[in-house]
Amino acid sequence: MKYTCVFIFLFTVCVTNAQFYSEAININNVNAKAISSGLLFHNHNTSSSGFEVPAGSGIHTIYGYNLWIGAHSNDSSILYGMFPRYTDSIRTRPGPVMNTGNYLSQSNVWNYIWKIDKSEIIYHINNYNQPGYVMPVNISTWPAHGDTSLGQAQNLAPFIDVDNDGYYNPMNGDYPAIKGDQCLFLIFNDDLGYSENFKVEIHCMLYAFDCSIDSAFNNTVFVHYKIFNRSANIYYKTLIGTFIDFDIGVAYDDYFGTDVQRTSIYAYNADDYDETNGVQQGYGNNPPAQSATLLKGPLLDADGIDNPYTTDVQQALGSNGIVYPYFAQGYGDGIIDNERAGMAYSQVFMNSNFYNYFINNYNVINGKTPSGTDLYHHCSPVISKYIFTDNSDTLFYGTNGIDPNCITSWTEYNVFNPPGDRRGVLSTGRFTFNPGEEQEIEFAFVFGRDYLANTNANLASISVLQNRIDSIKHYYYLNQTPCGNNFNYFLTTPEIENNKPQVKLYPNPSNGIVYLEISNFGMLPNENLRCMVFDISGKLVYNTNITNQKSVLPLEFLADGLYYVVLNSDRQTKVQKFIISR
Repeated sequence: MKYTCVFIFLFTVCVTNAQFYSEAININNVNAKAISSGLLFHNHNTSSSGFEVPAGSGIHTIYGYNLWIGAHSNDSSILYGMFPRYTDSIRTRPGPVMNTGNYLSQSNVWNYIWKIDKSEIIYHINNYNQPGYVMPVNISTWPAHGDTSLGQAQNLAPFIDVDNDGYYNPMNGDYPAIKGDQCLFLIFNDDLGYSENFKVEIHCMLYAFDCSIDSAFNNTVFVHYKIFNRSANIYYKTLIGTFIDFDIGVAYDDYFGTDVQRTSIYAYNADDYDETNGVQQGYGNNPPAQSATLLKGPLLDADGIDNPYTTDVQQALGSNGIVYPYFAQGYGDGIIDNERAGMAYSQVFMNSNFYNYFINNYNVINGKTPSGTDLYHHCSPVISKYIFTDNSDTLFYGTNGIDPNCITSWTEYNVFNPPGDRRGVLSTGRFTFNPGEEQEIEFAFVFGRDYLANTNANLASISVLQNRIDSIKHYYYLNQTPCGNNFNYFLTTPEIENNKPQVKLYPNPSNGIVYLEISNFGMLPNENLRCMVFDISGKLVYNTNITNQKSVLPLEFLADGLYYVVLNSDRQTKVQKFIISR
């Protein structure tokens, strides 16, 4: 048994790896582990991979994944970082931030993961007030509130306040607000007394959809984070990253890549056959590819403008814009200061440079090599934000608009790297993180495999992966799934069920002036209602907030054709088609 002792001011907490609570999300074709300290996709009981796909196969694509954060003080004299990797490197622990003297007594309270299925919530809604109803434990113990007498925040896990009294009362019909058809929820923090720690509190929700009719959703697990600055410090140029140890079946024959347009890092087998060794089971023929894909980056600092989406790289760089659709959110939509960051940097650890020191990790999350030097493109002395980009950066966004003039695409194969065990980092930001603020980010972990390819099957699986990422992003921006769910928290009450949202668009077809009438949206206080218009290709062409039941949409600038209006509240989504014909 491996023991780790963490010294925290005046007392010591000793933790064994086996003491961390573990749970799995397993409603679709993926069986993915989570550990209460924040480590995901790792089986800590056997120190082995924990992202099994297909579920029940005994074969895995990820050994472990953890959240990283890096920042510095205003004058850069102090560096801050949260860089956990595995449970044998304790940098986070279960539970919310609280007064230092209470961590020990509260350790067992928070060493837990709440697992809830959508079906349990539906049953609770329909039966909470019925005689003989036995409430599921994870609904009755849902950590909606902290103990303020211990220094914990009042409001923690999200919930639906059916009785509208501000407190979680499941016996009165309140219930957890979850994402997907199944979720895992955990809270952890990094308040361990280290000088470089942030004192951040992280609320993590893993979720998946029971949508077997769609191969993309059936092979994807989503991870949503809310990150709270519970310190008195202002953190500057903050970056949030994913540290992910890919193992495509057997670990030692993999390659790594970055897909710039899809804001993804991924791993794939270096050849067409993934062998089995004594420890790990390989995929054999037609090995898959596995991604970590950024869906929602942190909200960027306000600058008073609507930063553009444009295919002119120099314009984008000069005005903090973006050049690829679905690279980030809030750009060129007519709304000021709603921009979220896309992928800032990517980097990979080879076996030969797998350092585990604070400064090495800080360098990597900031787009440097572990030793702190700039990352250069493989075929010219041009600094690059991303590594092994293949043909995914056609506009050279990652090289500041400079064409490296490569004869071959930038892959591990083309630079003659030996296959090996790959650990990748994707980071997003930068932003100023003020005391008391929160940030929200979201990732998708997408699996792709081509079972039919006869040659270059490892590369064919990358194409399947890319198609699935495209589908996930398309539906994510529409806030829908192919199975009728949405990406917002699953919220439904008897009142909503009895008062379905109504949307009227007229005239339809229209000459460009469209009248919108709605009812039964915004039933809860302080809800936002967003109206988005997409063309038939899925491109966002109009975006506005709706504050009245009757509105006019000025869409005369749009060409004739078919369009979709998506109305999205905090609880509901409604999609309507309309045609512009002059």
